[in-house]
Amino acid sequence: MSNKSIDDYPKWATRVFFTNILNNYLPGNKSHKLLSYSVKTSQSAGQNYASEMFFGEVEYSEMSGSVQGQLLSIIIKVKPESEMRRIVLNKMYTREIIIYRDVLPKIRELLDSINYDTKIAPRCLLAQYNPIALLVLENVSKSPLAYHSVDRRQGLDFGQARSILGKLATFHACSIIINERYPELFVPFHDPTISHHPDQENFVIFFRVGVRGLLAEVTTWDGYEMMTKKLAKLETTIVDKGVDVYKWQKNSFNVLNHNDVWTSNLIFRSNKDGSLRDSLLLDYQLCNWGSPGIDLNFLLYGSVQGHVRQNRWTELVQYYHSVMEDILIKLKYSGKIPTFQDILNEVARTGFHGVNAALCLRPMAMMPPRENIHMETFLSDDKEGVAFRKHVYSNPEYRKFIEPLLQEFDEKGYFD
Repeated sequence: MSNKSIDDYPKWATRVFFTNILNNYLPGNKSHKLLSYSVKTSQSAGQNYASEMFFGEVEYSEMSGSVQGQLLSIIIKVKPESEMRRIVLNKMYTREIIIYRDVLPKIRELLDSINYDTKIAPRCLLAQYNPIALLVLENVSKSPLAYHSVDRRQGLDFGQARSILGKLATFHACSIIINERYPELFVPFHDPTISHHPDQENFVIFFRVGVRGLLAEVTTWDGYEMMTKKLAKLETTIVDKGVDVYKWQKNSFNVLNHNDVWTSNLIFRSNKDGSLRDSLLLDYQLCNWGSPGIDLNFLLYGSVQGHVRQNRWTELVQYYHSVMEDILIKLKYSGKIPTFQDILNEVARTGFHGVNAALCLRPMAMMPPRENIHMETFLSDDKEGVAFRKHVYSNPEYRKFIEPLLQEFDEKGYFD
């Protein structure tokens, strides 16, 4: 690996930068040496809405004088340059740095203290605000770990959903303990992700535009005249309903939610025979303090295969509760440990978040392949934006998914 075209690298991609990463990767090893490094931009920038993504490789030796190199693959997430994204994600990018720099290390300490052998996220090798806000993560998609994503159009099967719910339960349980010991740490996460604050307008518009896209499609379905009227009303009320989901009270049962738990932010590791071995959660920009029902509803309706959610969702939530309870008991939590019924009550109370997932997230996950995927295009009301939403919502597979859910949501009063 050579250092050709280093002049074309971003200004932050210096030898000192990569040396610091290597030092963090090999703490205590004073004989290691940086041999070379490289960095390239992601070719799927339109899908990386929350960050500018770069992939890097660091060649190094662990013994002084050795010329035989080993390779460290990394992912570098840089605060986005797009003006729209910078405005929307200013606070959110800060949240992710706090998660990787402060929260996840504390979770690791808690789990180690009870010999709980599980990982939640890729290893963070650098988290900084200045001179530029960025994160450096180990690229676990490379061998020997070889984590991989799943086909987001298909969604998660039972085993995959169960594994992710175990990770969520671990994340949630540890957050309860951390909040008990370091309550000031989570203050930045008390501001709700969905709110009427003017700074949130460019974010919450995603939900209104999503309903608009579905409405345009449903108007072409025979026999859906009444549903068309209800969706037209929902376009004006979906943010209000979302705000209610994110309301929390200090004396109620709350956790630190991942708040963006869907297929693109989930990766899995397989055994040699193809069976599931492990899973990890990615992307923590949207973490928010509130009901665990936020994460559970978003996952169940946004990423889990329909037949799994319909037939085995109670079993999945039971597993989630068992993991949470086990960790809280082992960590000797001093508060009231939520019962399984408590969890079910929270899922029901925040059930409208399943509407957000099914109407606005799931169609994006299921859409047919398309080049030049940009969130700005999806949100636009020009011809290109309308065409993009038509591409998303006219998908026959999505219609099969959403038709029975429209009836379910209507019966639950979510469209009233």
